[in-house]
Amino acid sequence: MCPAQVDAVLPPVDWQPSNLLRVLLFGLPAAAAAVLANSRLAALLDAGSSSNLLIAGAAGLGGAESAAAAQALLHVGQEAVLAALMPAAVVLALGPRVATARWDGYWVVQTLATCAVLFPLVDPLLWTAWQPAVQAVLGPAPSSPLVATLHQAADAGDWGSVGLHCVASGVLGPLWEEVFWRGFFLTALTKVLPLPACVAVSSLNFAALHLSPHNLLPLMLLSSCCDGLYLRSGGNLLAPLLLHGLWNMSQVLQIALLHKDSFV
Repeated sequence: MCPAQVDAVLPPVDWQPSNLLRVLLFGLPAAAAAVLANSRLAALLDAGSSSNLLIAGAAGLGGAESAAAAQALLHVGQEAVLAALMPAAVVLALGPRVATARWDGYWVVQTLATCAVLFPLVDPLLWTAWQPAVQAVLGPAPSSPLVATLHQAADAGDWGSVGLHCVASGVLGPLWEEVFWRGFFLTALTKVLPLPACVAVSSLNFAALHLSPHNLLPLMLLSSCCDGLYLRSGGNLLAPLLLHGLWNMSQVLQIALLHKDSFV
């Protein structure tokens, strides 16, 4: 897609400091508050605690499932808050010019075909080549609470909790991330930078803000693919949403079913 085509199909976003400032002032404190609340609550929800039992009891679960259920509900709650607040911040900044997810059968098929080809190739490469190489340089990756919770749920046979994590990571998380990264950030960059630079800047920021040095390159590649689908589809968020959601769901299921020890 050439710059003229980009200008024709993407929302006419003005890259003004006020636009970015409004998104940051509203979105980042909201995101930080949600993450802080999650970390505070997670510290209270240790296995067997009364908090676990109360939360799990509200969901109709108990016993060995309680800790995993509480963490799953907490995960869904955090992502739901962000899925409401971050798009609201973008709408506040851009108004009616916000990009949307429009049904397009062609791009659904294209995205599903891309997933079918890439996932079986990329995933083994991550675990057989990238992870050993980066661990040799940076050392073992820190343990992930999400991975531990998924293992716990799978071991307890609590597939309801695994399903909740799929909803949080595969639906709610990609929703707010794609609205911000593709619908606002990348779209705005196209007004001031060449397309290759837009993809590079967007992908680097996306990966860096996940605060996971061991997964920096895989996250950059995921973001680049989402950027490419968004641009090629004429600013339709449906394609990157589908790719991002399916990738995250595949990671959750592989951790639960195959006991993988990392979430990319």
